Amino acid sequence: MDPIADLAATSRLLERLDDAGILTRHEIESCSNARRDYLAAEITFHEASKALDDATAKAIMNSWPDTEPGRSVVEDRYVAAQDLCTNANTVFMEALQKLTDAKEQASEILGRYVDSVEYLQEDDVGRCDEVCGQSGRQYAFATQRQDRFVNEQRERLVTELHEREERLAQELQEKQERQAADLAREQQGRIKRRENERREKDARIAQERREKEARLAEEQREKEARLDHERRKKEERLAHKQRRKEARLAQERREKEARLAEEQRARVQRLAREREERQARVAKERKEEQERLAQEARRQQQAKAHPTKTANEQLAAWRDHATVALQDYANLHVFPSPPTLPCVKREAKDCPSRSDAGRLLQACDCIIRKAFCGVSKQALKLERLRWHPDKFARCPEAHREVFKKMAGEVFVVLDDLYQKAR
Repeated sequence: MDPIADLAATSRLLERLDDAGILTRHEIESCSNARRDYLAAEITFHEASKALDDATAKAIMNSWPDTEPGRSVVEDRYVAAQDLCTNANTVFMEALQKLTDAKEQASEILGRYVDSVEYLQEDDVGRCDEVCGQSGRQYAFATQRQDRFVNEQRERLVTELHEREERLAQELQEKQERQAADLAREQQGRIKRRENERREKDARIAQERREKEARLAEEQREKEARLDHERRKKEERLAHKQRRKEARLAQERREKEARLAEEQRARVQRLAREREERQARVAKERKEEQERLAQEARRQQQAKAHPTKTANEQLAAWRDHATVALQDYANLHVFPSPPTLPCVKREAKDCPSRSDAGRLLQACDCIIRKAFCGVSKQALKLERLRWHPDKFARCPEAHREVFKKMAGEVFVVLDDLYQKAR
């Protein structure tokens, strides 16, 4: 029966029940809503079944993909169609349950108002029973049709999947056989090509070896000729160089002999002149030493004759004599020694310089200290610089070391006086 006509007949029946006062408005609306939900669910179920049919037809019509992702896409579409059909079936079952509840409620209401049933027409009561029975038959028929459709679709898909898998397996086997044959042919072709390339390479290597041997032989001959020519040129150059060297050595030998003879004559003359100068200097130093010894002997005799009267005068005279003598160190041949006077200290242990075996001056440190006693610090500074041993480095070489040691003995005393002066 047409769902729209069925809905219209049911609406007329409910209106007659409402006019008779058998059902309330709420009960009539509940029955109408239940019937409407049932019809909507049946329409949804039909749409879902149609969508499942379309998805199945597309899966069958389209070629089954060879790749795993393509198969997954088709299977996902089929599962989605099945889910849609299942959801529609659930909605259909809920609407059918609502219609069944409304039917039971209407039956209960009709039972309560059985006295008023004569008001209803006989075809209306039959219509109500027919609607309720038809709803049950439609539900059973829809359920059977759904199960049958699902089973048919499942069996068809399984059969097609098996056929597709067998066909794909056969195609894969044929493809593998073709690939194996192609690979074998390619391998044979590659082996032949490698053999040809190896033969060509061996021939090319042999040709290159022969060319290289010929080139090396030619280069060897050219190299030997060049080396022979260079050897002859080198021998000529060495001979010419040897002749030039011998001539230069002979010239240098003659020049060296002449230079050595000239140097020998100059050295003989210089030695003779130095010997004469040394003899004259030694004679002069001996004469000055004799004069100094004679002067020293006279001072000692005078000191013995007037010891207390002339000691300070002798020290002052020595200081004046040393000041004049030390103005020209380069011509100093007689060292200005301090006068030999008795030490002011009685015990020898009180004056270490008296017992010093390496001392060159005859006068002790006490006499030198007495000679500069009472002199200002500025004057001591000048005397200290005058008697510094480095000053005597300009003395003649024959007396330089002795004079430096004697000056050092005087400098030690002057330095001590300078450090203690205020």
